[in-house]
Amino acid sequence: MAFRPPNGVSDQPFDAQFMKGPVWRLEDPGQAVEAVATARPIGIQLIHGRFDPVVDLSGLGFRRIETLVTYEGPLDPAVGMPSGIRPGDPADANACREIAGAAFTHDRWHADPEIPDRAAVAFKGAWVENDLRGRADTVLIATDPDDARMVQGFLLVLERRGVAIIDLIAVAPRMQGRGVGRRLMTALSAACGGRCAIGRAGTQETNLDAIRLYERCGWRLVDRKITWHWTPRE
Repeated sequence: MAFRPPNGVSDQPFDAQFMKGPVWRLEDPGQAVEAVATARPIGIQLIHGRFDPVVDLSGLGFRRIETLVTYEGPLDPAVGMPSGIRPGDPADANACREIAGAAFTHDRWHADPEIPDRAAVAFKGAWVENDLRGRADTVLIATDPDDARMVQGFLLVLERRGVAIIDLIAVAPRMQGRGVGRRLMTALSAACGGRCAIGRAGTQETNLDAIRLYERCGWRLVDRKITWHWTPRE
């Protein structure tokens, strides 16, 4: 039997594939009490929400998982595409899923001790594959400049109203610290700068490597949100 979420709450069927049960997103913190009261008896496995730092849901059984910081910066359409960057396609799925499984460790799924690591890895891998199969507007693959088969990293972009939003960016651990991330950021301007004036990215406050990358590209901090999770406990 399907249950309709309360007002201010939305069903998340994609997330539910990895949680062995329904997942809800809390969009209005004012509905948190009703959401928890409704969720518990019908087997909801996770409620997640992201709100301004003034919101505190700890008294309702939610756990503070992460601080998400958002950076923005201008895109320069005049820059050229760096060497070793090519468009991606579904054939890159296996290589990109492997990189995602090794590189993503700061996200809210990995940060929550109530979520098994295998579920976090599967979630990110499926997200990457969905983007490669058409969800992302722009897919860029970083390769060895001398061997296009050697995937070093990827950048998946959503374009929304003149803003190029970095949906996911990752560099293979063996290639981190070698300028691959900077090449991908330059490629973002080259690929999207003609359509989008601004680039935007969100990352965890604990992901210092990503923050340094954005700041070195001249991007600035524009927002900070707290992610909360509720999971059923006996």
